[in-house]
Amino acid sequence: GFPGNVNAAFAAAAPADVVVLNSDCVVAAGWLEGLRRAAYSDALVATSSALTNHGTILSVPERNRPQAGIPQDQDLAHAAGAVLAQSLRIHPHLPTAIGHCMYVRRQALDLVGGFDLAFSPGYGEEVDFSQRCLLHGLVHVAADDVFVLHHAGGSFSGDGEVNPAQRAHELVIEARYPYYQRAQTAASTTSFGRLPRAIASARRAISGLTVTIDGRCLGPLVTGTQVHTLQLIKALDATEQIGLEVIVQPDLGAYAAQELAARPRVRLVPHTDVHPGMKKTDVAHRPYQVSNANDLLMLRCAGERQVITHQDLIAYRNPGYFPGYPQWERYQRLTRHALALADMVVFFSHHASKDALSEDLVDPARVRVVYIGVDHAQPAPADAHPPSGAQALFEQPFLLCLGTDFRHKNRVFALRLLQALREEQGWDGKLVLAGPRVQGGSSAGEEAAYLATRPELASAVVTLPAVSEEEKAWLLRHCVAVLYPTTYEGFGLMPFEAADHGRPCLFASQTALAEILPRELATLVPWDASASAKRVSDLLHRPEAIVEHVHAVRRAGGRYTWQSTGESLVDVYRAAAAAPAREAARLAEELAQVQSEREEAERKYNELWRSLTPEARMLVAPGGPVSPAAQRSLAAAAAHPLTRRLLLGPVQLAHRIARLGRRAPAPTPEPVSTSAETFALHFEWANEQHMREQLANEDAELLTPEL
Repeated sequence: GFPGNVNAAFAAAAPADVVVLNSDCVVAAGWLEGLRRAAYSDALVATSSALTNHGTILSVPERNRPQAGIPQDQDLAHAAGAVLAQSLRIHPHLPTAIGHCMYVRRQALDLVGGFDLAFSPGYGEEVDFSQRCLLHGLVHVAADDVFVLHHAGGSFSGDGEVNPAQRAHELVIEARYPYYQRAQTAASTTSFGRLPRAIASARRAISGLTVTIDGRCLGPLVTGTQVHTLQLIKALDATEQIGLEVIVQPDLGAYAAQELAARPRVRLVPHTDVHPGMKKTDVAHRPYQVSNANDLLMLRCAGERQVITHQDLIAYRNPGYFPGYPQWERYQRLTRHALALADMVVFFSHHASKDALSEDLVDPARVRVVYIGVDHAQPAPADAHPPSGAQALFEQPFLLCLGTDFRHKNRVFALRLLQALREEQGWDGKLVLAGPRVQGGSSAGEEAAYLATRPELASAVVTLPAVSEEEKAWLLRHCVAVLYPTTYEGFGLMPFEAADHGRPCLFASQTALAEILPRELATLVPWDASASAKRVSDLLHRPEAIVEHVHAVRRAGGRYTWQSTGESLVDVYRAAAAAPAREAARLAEELAQVQSEREEAERKYNELWRSLTPEARMLVAPGGPVSPAAQRSLAAAAAHPLTRRLLLGPVQLAHRIARLGRRAPAPTPEPVSTSAETFALHFEWANEQHMREQLANEDAELLTPEL
């Protein structure tokens, strides 16, 4: 049989190496050279085996899923050539040689001998040979740059039926090498090590790179994050280099739905369809910062590798943007977990990346800087209308300060600058502060305090809430300049948006703005209001300077196109997909799972606690008058109608008589924390909903004639 014939070939070819190639295989150019490179990649290599469409743990493009052939849109020459060109050539170790196409080195034959004839006429002989090699200290590798076509079963089972010898020989292998099957299973299922990387690389070479974008921000409101995410999806789709999926919420906004519908190659995935058992793409990318632990778990479900965009460290460093220290600490912990999980972390600027590196949040090898595009802005529509409350803006020139009132947006400096312009430069204009007010970290109080002692300045300030896109377009078209006194930006789109509307932008050259725009375009002197007012006044009084300023910003913006962004991100995805799996990512996933479960438990606990009456809270709160053991006894007695009447009826009646004319006790304040025992008791109580429903009607039930 097969083992005897191969042994004869081993002897006849001595002292040469031997390639064993099944008769049901077809090879392509470069196959033999690739097998030999892998076989001689290390002195301990006994065999090298080729990748194939049907080869157990070496099956591609679907790992561990042998296929009858290769994708219909390809032929063997194309598939093998793509694998050869894109291979990582990392020659992963295997638990056994895969017998359809294997290169056997003479040193292994001289050490352990040939095939055992006990496996005649076939099946299992290469496994037995491989284990003998392993037990002598040799190794087996995959030639991960070689792909051959294998018409499986053609050698022994042409009719498709399993050969009876197969199961018998499997029992022999199991008896000789009881560890083998578990080792084979571990090699086929692990997500760590070189074998899954090599298989994934070959899959991408044959089927292409696949990417999932977390697009759950694409809701009914058009926000800056939504615009950025949509432009990113469009740019990636335009490269035609990747298969693209986008996770969306049920309330997908009309604008986003229309944009995505125009992209037939983009597949939408409802967020409810994301689960651990789903088929993953090569990469999952969240193009905006992580907000909770579930975001990390969703990325791990959706992609083999994870890419996270982190815009900046403003919130990470600023406790004033949170209700209290615990919330700030939780955000910092989440940020650390997110950046530890990511195989690649994308920043919008080198300044933002250096900021993260200075905090040791991510190692340099996993950092990539990809500038966002600025060429998506649309000109102001002719029918754009002013926001309500802006009637006074028709009479005088005005500066426009757009954005939220976070302190780092520096709106108090805008007021100081306005005062200096009016008092020192004689500029007779107004300032418009337009944007939503935030709950944490707002400068509203400081703005009000500043204006309260300067009534003449207050009359020159117009404060508007969040404005629509049309209203923003009107403001941009009618202002004399955009005031952008921000102290910290991860990129800074506002100068380019102002230039698109033909308006200069007044900014200081620092953080990312110093990186993306020429320093000579910066008008503000941080943070000297008088010096800034002099430079602003000089700019506003020279129309030719305004024109040159706008043109210079537009020229600088020519570097930042969405086409370049899309192409750069594809390179990031390829690097992430080819990178080794990291144990830190697995640990970060486990931490995210724990944090997610903790947040859900806290939510349920708080919901349950709020559902209790003040009296119930007093009884079950830590240190209350009724111990946990007594609570369980009362609960058991209350669950039975008869004992409930006999025990609770007289007690309640006596209490009602006693409290006549007396004030009810003050409710117990909501606890900040609770003991594990009480926490568990609350959940036990919640699960006994039927008991509480019976107790809800106790007034009518207890005051019976018998009592």
